[in-house]
Amino acid sequence: MDNILELEEGTKIQVLAPIIRGRKGEFVKQLEGYQKEGFVRTRIDGEIFELTDDIKIDRKKKHNIELVIDRLIIKEGIRNRLAESVEVALKHAEDLVLIEINGKENRMYSANYACPDCGISLRRIIAKDVFVQ
Repeated sequence: MDNILELEEGTKIQVLAPIIRGRKGEFVKQLEGYQKEGFVRTRIDGEIFELTDDIKIDRKKKHNIELVIDRLIIKEGIRNRLAESVEVALKHAEDLVLIEINGKENRMYSANYACPDCGISLRRIIAKDVFVQ
């Protein structure tokens, strides 16, 4: 999270939960469920939609779908709100969170010490065998 807070003040970000990654389907029931949970927007293949819109998804093509958890501007005092938003994203997206920066750059983060794209994971590094002289 510190990595995000180090962005230049005034930077606009979106906290996204990547719920569907490279899968075929229409996902109507999932999107309806998220709307019932109180979510307002989703990003489907890079385009933002309101969950109340009549969203048509081609079931024969692979899609990337993210829930828009929060939209923030980097400034003093947003640490708690950002932390809550990241926590919600991690909960809904199998410990992944995607941060969109100024509508141009996407950064994926994982809570599992793993690469979200290739699946390589690292064991947690514990400094228990370090000797200080």
